[in-house]
Amino acid sequence: GGSAAGQREGDWKCPCCSALVFASKTDCFRCRAPKPPGLGGAPPRGGGGAGGPGGQVREGDWQCPTCKANVFASKLECFKCRTPRPQGAGMGGG
Repeated sequence: GGSAAGQREGDWKCPCCSALVFASKTDCFRCRAPKPPGLGGAPPRGGGGAGGPGGQVREGDWQCPTCKANVFASKLECFKCRTPRPQGAGMGGG
């Protein structure tokens, strides 16, 4: 496998985990970091699947108070800026 053999115009490199992400994606498939403004091509217009702005948020996920990234419920710190999970965040109910 080559380093950039599969890269196409508009694909972008994730600033958090360095994964190569397709131009059509708005967040990284590996670490879920949002696509920074100005990287790669614009997302395709119209059509598409379900899902709203901000990617897929699942029950128990928490928002980092420092960088506002959506973090998986199972994580104890933010993948992006390493801020520790706030007490009570990411826990289901009671």
